[in-house]
Amino acid sequence: MKPLKWIVLFAFAVSTAFAQSWSQPVREVDRPAKSAIQGNCYVSIAPGEGGNNSDCSLHNLSGNLVPAIPDGKALVIENVSATCSIPAAAPFRALNIGTTSMRTDIPLITQGTNSAYNYMVGAQLVKVYIPAGQKVWVAMGYQFNYNASANCGVQFQGYLESAQ
Repeated sequence: MKPLKWIVLFAFAVSTAFAQSWSQPVREVDRPAKSAIQGNCYVSIAPGEGGNNSDCSLHNLSGNLVPAIPDGKALVIENVSATCSIPAAAPFRALNIGTTSMRTDIPLITQGTNSAYNYMVGAQLVKVYIPAGQKVWVAMGYQFNYNASANCGVQFQGYLESAQ
């Protein structure tokens, strides 16, 4: 009985070692190159306004400004984060990112508060596609006009890929 146990263990060890030596690694070289992009946006609502929007600046990883999404490319935004100060009693509606015609909400949670403001943060994994010739926009708004200012800073990361 003991020799059978050793044979089974030996066979298992050999098969495990064989399987590990012949596994197929992921080959990143087979995938098309991506150019990393990061962006910053700032949007505010003045007292008495119901909302506002703003376009974003784009930078490569060296910090150089990317003036526009090049022809034949699309920007894919994958990660968005935001910090906002919203009046404590304000009927805050939404903060979102995208183009002028298509946007994705950025969910916010209250991180702290005082008698005047709620300090909110948000982070979201997304897939937002911005085609060549379009700008990245952020927008925020109240459910109705409110007589106090609100401010949000938005940061995002993504990459340029070939538009197909």
